Amino acid sequence: MTLTKEVVDEKEMSAVTEHESNEFTTLKHRFLNFKKDKYLKNLEHYQSLADEQSPKFLVISCADSRVCPSNILGFQPGEAFVVRNIANLVPPYEVFYTVLALNKC
Repeated sequence: MTLTKEVVDEKEMSAVTEHESNEFTTLKHRFLNFKKDKYLKNLEHYQSLADEQSPKFLVISCADSRVCPSNILGFQPGEAFVVRNIANLVPPYEVFYTVLALNKC
């Protein structure tokens, strides 16, 4: 998928078929709002993230849908790697590889 400055038009925002559920329609509108209000307004930032990333943080968080680390900690795209799993577990054998990976970033 390439980065583009295409304008989100009224048709795109309101296109809903009979087969789409309300939940899917809601997600679709959220995506289109993100595209219009954040992505297209910060296109250069997203292009630089597509080229490379160098986050300063690694956050390990629970997969609980009620907890969103990016919202709680105020991260913007590109600021953190976020690993979500059940019970915030970090098995001992994974710590070495995580440290190794972060040192190569």
